[in-house]
Amino acid sequence: MSTVGIATSLIGAQQAQTQTLLAAKLQKSAAEAEQSFIAEITEAVKSTPPPGTGHVVDVSA
Repeated sequence: MSTVGIATSLIGAQQAQTQTLLAAKLQKSAAEAEQSFIAEITEAVKSTPPPGTGHVVDVSA
């Protein structure tokens, strides 16, 4: 194999490794954002509603 062939192979391997690392970081970032969103929604669902809301139906609408 020539020097150019070896260099091309090494560049290709480096590009593949970089793409794999970026994909893993993006996936981790998306998972963390999803977990944060789920935690916020869970907290909102568990919290009590403000006083005076949800007890009377507004029939004037």
